[in-house]
Amino acid sequence: MPSQLVKSAQEYDAATQEGTVVVTFFATWNGPSRQIKPFVEEQSNKKEYANFKFVQVDADECPELTEREDVSSMPTLKIYKNGKCIQNLAGANVNTVSECLKKLIQAN
Repeated sequence: MPSQLVKSAQEYDAATQEGTVVVTFFATWNGPSRQIKPFVEEQSNKKEYANFKFVQVDADECPELTEREDVSSMPTLKIYKNGKCIQNLAGANVNTVSECLKKLIQAN
């Protein structure tokens, strides 16, 4: 399932309430964000992650949400399970993100 771009705290809260949700906070001007974004988008379309929801937040478009979620570096990935943040990954390390997603499959 392709990523959903959320544009408000209300949309964010609704998107992260149920199931396993992978949220990517990014900035269009940020090099590492531009590196990780296509990788996460590719993962969102893979069959093994069909039960996950992938959400994107443009930090420049949602500064209050970015601050509320205590995101201070770009990109940051937050993993939610039924409304609770279970993991926080800062940076654009593709291997780290890949390993995290594989562990999520095993945990589900």
